[in-house]
Amino acid sequence: MKHQYRKLAVWLAAAVIPLGICADSGLIRENAAKAQSVSSQDEAEAVSAISRARLDYQGEQMISQATLALLKKQQDRVLPLAREGLSLAAVSMPDGNSPDYWNYWNEWGFWLKIAQVLRDDRLLDDLLAWTKDPRPIPLPFGLAIAIDEILPAGQEQKLIALMDQADAEGMAVILDVLERRGKVTADQLADWTQRLRGRPQLAGLIDHLDAEKDWSTLTGMYEHAGLPVEMQRRIVRKLSGYPNSDKKQREWLRHVAEKTRDHVSEQQIDMLLVRVSGDREAAKRLYESGMAHGFALPVHGTVEKFLLKLYPDGHLAKGIKQYEAVRGRAYFFEDNEDRWYNSEGKDFDNPKQGVEGWLAFLKAYPLHPAADDAAYRLARCYQLLGQYDQALYWFDQATRMGDHDIGYDAEGLFLYVLDVELTSKGLAGLDTGSLPAWAKPWIEYTYAVELLRDGEYARGADALERLIGDYDGKDLFSDAFPEDANGWGDSHTSIKGDVQSYYPFWPALKQQLAQAKQLSRLQREAAQASGPDKAAKQYALAAAIYHQPLTYYNHLWRGERQSFFWFGQIKYMGYNPSLGAYIARFNHLVQALKVFEQIDTAAAAPEVAAKTLFSRALGYSKLIDYGDEVAFYETRTHLGEQAIEAAKKLLEEYPQSSLADDAMLIIYTYTDEPSWLEELLKRYPESDQAAKAKELLAQRKQQDAESNGYRYDPLRSYLSSQPLNPDSDQLPAAVKAWIRQHDGQEYHGTMEEGDWLYVLVAAGDGQKVTAHSVYTDADGTHLDYTIQSASSQIAGKRQRLIRIPLRFIQANHLEFVCNGA
Repeated sequence: MKHQYRKLAVWLAAAVIPLGICADSGLIRENAAKAQSVSSQDEAEAVSAISRARLDYQGEQMISQATLALLKKQQDRVLPLAREGLSLAAVSMPDGNSPDYWNYWNEWGFWLKIAQVLRDDRLLDDLLAWTKDPRPIPLPFGLAIAIDEILPAGQEQKLIALMDQADAEGMAVILDVLERRGKVTADQLADWTQRLRGRPQLAGLIDHLDAEKDWSTLTGMYEHAGLPVEMQRRIVRKLSGYPNSDKKQREWLRHVAEKTRDHVSEQQIDMLLVRVSGDREAAKRLYESGMAHGFALPVHGTVEKFLLKLYPDGHLAKGIKQYEAVRGRAYFFEDNEDRWYNSEGKDFDNPKQGVEGWLAFLKAYPLHPAADDAAYRLARCYQLLGQYDQALYWFDQATRMGDHDIGYDAEGLFLYVLDVELTSKGLAGLDTGSLPAWAKPWIEYTYAVELLRDGEYARGADALERLIGDYDGKDLFSDAFPEDANGWGDSHTSIKGDVQSYYPFWPALKQQLAQAKQLSRLQREAAQASGPDKAAKQYALAAAIYHQPLTYYNHLWRGERQSFFWFGQIKYMGYNPSLGAYIARFNHLVQALKVFEQIDTAAAAPEVAAKTLFSRALGYSKLIDYGDEVAFYETRTHLGEQAIEAAKKLLEEYPQSSLADDAMLIIYTYTDEPSWLEELLKRYPESDQAAKAKELLAQRKQQDAESNGYRYDPLRSYLSSQPLNPDSDQLPAAVKAWIRQHDGQEYHGTMEEGDWLYVLVAAGDGQKVTAHSVYTDADGTHLDYTIQSASSQIAGKRQRLIRIPLRFIQANHLEFVCNGA
């Protein structure tokens, strides 16, 4: 069954508070506005043609012939719009709260498609400008194609002349176009290599070349005297990434490894030789280099096991044994029978002992390839103990040790501790003496953000203003973590680096400061008012919070918070109190609802009271679909109940409000009861939502006929739970006793202790626990989980333990239902 038609965004066009921001639809509206203000009908038609083209592009990323004819007819008037669009001057880089992270790239892809279909050489300079733009080129391959299609034949020299101005990525695009036209020769490559040596364009030249086809060109470049070591490494990495079986080529790599004084290039080649052919000389060289300098890049498990066979009693092997002793699990991921991710271990179950164990390991094995993993796990132990200054120190150290394969998680957890676990009080009391100097402005900025989250807008604005005054325009990120924190010897995620490097950090902070000042003024005005005026001013404050989704965003994430929460190890932590509290502080909808709930509707003017109640209903409904992380804050069951309650109160107290019909649609959305649609048509037959109600009723009748009695429950809620180790020393004594009581028995049950409901699934003799899920029904009266013990994905596990915040379920009678023993 499909229920998309019940999504609020489809039908709440008249909402007091906007439902959200979509880059594409927003630009359509912007173009429509332009169409109303232009001075001629032709210009309005040009804007209309662009809007038609956008709709085409959104569907198939193609532009129909009919739309193309409209664009061609208005080509001279379309060009200024296309030039502005290609520049992306009016579009911000993606932010951490964007509904679609890729809107930035999709927007540019649309204008690139416009350029391609128009094929107007007046757009050529706008396309070529991207070859020297400091921002990442959204679609380098597409840009090369568009330039090739538009640049007149015989004008390739124009591209060559641009090489001196291009950056590395732009250079690669230029070479792509020239090669498409057969204008790249070996002599030219040699000349460009000589001319560009030591300049960033050379990186683009190297990356453009094909490791197999251009092998001799790349090796010749490497052997040029005076080539910077960074470029040598880039060439070696490119050639080592191609496991060619040609004996001559492999001998060249071996010769480089034997002669080079750069241990990074040497290790890159030796890892290839060991992995592909089990080369013992390369293995010996790699082992000695690693023991002397540390490993400069991630050591593949196959290579590491080969080294262990050659040196079973060596430093590497001894370090692995000690690592396994501290963690309590196999060193190699694939050797753990259950393949569980690296969020588990006895070090986390007893973090005090974990701290002692990891400090001893790092003292004995500072150059071990697992030193970064050990430092990371040491930081996690400190984090679990609430010793956040030490946690921050060791997360930073984890990016600078070992074989550098945990840099992403270590960097992300450093910021996670700052942004999620440290409140304003914790940040103010943080001992920064052991932290690196670059962390000082990070802490100061995060403190300012936390003041905003506390509702201390005036103090937050003052703190932001001081920070901007002290550091405005300075790069607060270049010294934060080493460039090779992800273990590749240099920044290699793209030629220009990643998107974060071009995030508009200082403009974002200045906008945040302006928002803080606005909220401070509105807060002050509301505090000084009384009666109906107070309610109106409180509403203005709440609405302003609702309209500014980045007021409480920590821009140190530079647009990567949501990505890290998904790709980092946060998802393996499950629910924890810090995450629940964080959503309440960070989420602008929650912050706005706090203020909406403070408004005394009885003292407010009727219009303000009705808008307040509708805004509450709409805010709770928005939270339901905001994202998975909201489940840390509240269940969709409870959020829906609050949305329905506010909407019903609006109907009861202000039935003549223009928002009453909208409120009834909200109630229908979360009750799935068609009687609300029928009542809407009965009470408000001429309203702006009557037509939508008729459409929904017709769809409902058709779906009911196809559902065979199935009732859709729009508020069925999967509860956020936290997986725990039943053997953990961190568990309360009463819970540990309860677990021991059921050891070796087939058992399924719950126990309340403190603020938690503990759920234990225990297998009997010969059984294995494999899976479980937890959810509540919409009325919140059932807790249901499912296990399967016949087959195993978590082999060897005899017990599974989770805990759920009791506040999610304590307000309701709990009926425990068990399936699948």
